[in-house]
Amino acid sequence: MIRIRLVVGLAFGLLLCVPPIAAQQKEQSRDPRVSNRVEPYGPVAPRESSSAARNQEETLSVRRQTETTPPPLTGVEAVTLQRMGQTRSYFVPYLHLSQTVDTNRRGATVGDPELFSYSLFNAGLTVDRIWRNYQLTAHYSGGGLIPNHRSDAQDRNRFFHQAGFTQRITLRNWQFLFSDYFSWLPESAFGLPAGGLLNPQEIGIGHGLGEGGPVLNTSLLPNQAFFSGDSRRISNAVAGQVLRQLTRRSSITASGAFGLLHFLDGDLLDVRSANFSAGYNYLIRPQDTLAVGYTHGRFWFIGSDLVVTSHNLHLGYGHQVSDRMALVLSGGPDLLIRSAPGGLQNDRRLSWSVRSVLSYQFQRSRLSLSYYHFLNGGSGIFTGARTHHAELVWNHQLTRHWGWNTRLAYSRNSELATGGTDSRRFHSVLGGVSFGRPLGRYTDIFFSYDVQRQQSSFPICVGTECGRVMLRHMFGIGFRFGYRPIEIE
Repeated sequence: MIRIRLVVGLAFGLLLCVPPIAAQQKEQSRDPRVSNRVEPYGPVAPRESSSAARNQEETLSVRRQTETTPPPLTGVEAVTLQRMGQTRSYFVPYLHLSQTVDTNRRGATVGDPELFSYSLFNAGLTVDRIWRNYQLTAHYSGGGLIPNHRSDAQDRNRFFHQAGFTQRITLRNWQFLFSDYFSWLPESAFGLPAGGLLNPQEIGIGHGLGEGGPVLNTSLLPNQAFFSGDSRRISNAVAGQVLRQLTRRSSITASGAFGLLHFLDGDLLDVRSANFSAGYNYLIRPQDTLAVGYTHGRFWFIGSDLVVTSHNLHLGYGHQVSDRMALVLSGGPDLLIRSAPGGLQNDRRLSWSVRSVLSYQFQRSRLSLSYYHFLNGGSGIFTGARTHHAELVWNHQLTRHWGWNTRLAYSRNSELATGGTDSRRFHSVLGGVSFGRPLGRYTDIFFSYDVQRQQSSFPICVGTECGRVMLRHMFGIGFRFGYRPIEIE
């Protein structure tokens, strides 16, 4: 009788153990990219290693995270969704291979555009390293576009390189930031296709230069806000910022930035820019910030004596909830001055500037809306331009495996002409959609389609033929090979 009870007890115990073991094996076999979202570890405490921090108590992690404050509205950084607290030290490598068909690679406005196809490869690495009072974020992305056939000498291999880093230093009530972003591109950054060059950020799909990309404010980057054809260009933007924490709620910032845009092909105009700003930020609540600031900008052009300057006073409001929501509304009057040699002022006008960004993280999707109105260097065509730029980006998880990304953008660039009238204009529209799914543990496949349309208020001539409208379609299919973030001890 005792033996029978013992056997029954052992059998019952085994039945209780089988389901958890099977569930655990099933969980381990799942692709890590399609599993439920895993929250990041808590922040690294001073003099604490990344591995030791894994064992910290959850209540301590939450308390430290709630003590963080959003970045200043008057600073040089872009508005993005950020994880609460500090992140782990890690690096992420990736590789893209894709095939793209392009109906109008040179951006012709006249004649019958030639159908063109090319292979693309793109490799990159993102590094985020954290010390006690320092944080370094660095990124590199490089690759090339190889034509599948060459009809003339202009069908050459095209290569691109992008690199950037941001160094943050925190010393008691002082914070210092230094950032640099460099790019060597075969065409305008505004019109780069999604077929591999604009890489997946979610499951095999997405738009964004590499896994990292610049953290600088859009208005500080050498602007290329419309399509300017197949022309290689080099751009660089370097920025520095100092923040002084006056109280727990208030802070002041001072920053400076310098940028250049240099063209290697064609007759486009090289641009140099400088930007200096100062501002005051006040934290109403942990998620809400008010700010007031002043910005002085200057543009000058290689081969021309013309100088364009601006004086801008702006008010701002920001609302940020960890990695869930980020909202910034900022704007104010902008005085624009065009001056000739000897200090003679040719033109003076009153304009306005606006910066508005909304990012929201839903359970299965991410939405980003932005609108900017600002002065830029003219993108190599104009000697100064006023830009209206609106953009929508939507990432959505359709099913357990399939993901979807949509991007719509509109940009209007008006030339700063003498006499107070903006005569020549470009209206540029960009639309893109891409979707994909995992093929293996670290391999994705994605499909993409992009369309570009640009209309100018003046004719653009090639030889004896002139046109005003450019239309371009791009179709792509590719693979992405990546890896989960690799922690740095």
